Amino acid sequence: MTATQPTVKMIYTDDSGCLKVLGTGEVVLQLNSESRTRRLGFLANNESGVLSYYKHEKEKDVFRKTNAWSINYNVLQYLPYPNSMINIKSEQGIYRISKEKALQVGDFMFFKSSGIEKKIYVRKIFFDVESV
Repeated sequence: MTATQPTVKMIYTDDSGCLKVLGTGEVVLQLNSESRTRRLGFLANNESGVLSYYKHEKEKDVFRKTNAWSINYNVLQYLPYPNSMINIKSEQGIYRISKEKALQVGDFMFFKSSGIEKKIYVRKIFFDVESV
């Protein structure tokens, strides 16, 4: 008897590396320039049954210049519906925003060292915040 291989869905790939969703829903980034795999968060259906993105961040990792959270743009694009939610949990609360609103109010910033990790930055004032 052989074990079944977990399903893996590619979100994005290029010469720098790949971004994929494992069968568990975990979103991982593998850069060819690094030997480690970066865990970015996970995808799961929310209470309404809509596929949403969840990740944990530390408040110290907020982009200070604009007081914004970063969201991997390819993960955001992978979410199928405008009402899919992005949920960021930190020590101060759970920040929630819809895909549609994040795309409307977010800003792209490019950092040469990021490789394929294209990010959109959404200022914290645009999120609904729930206490933890």
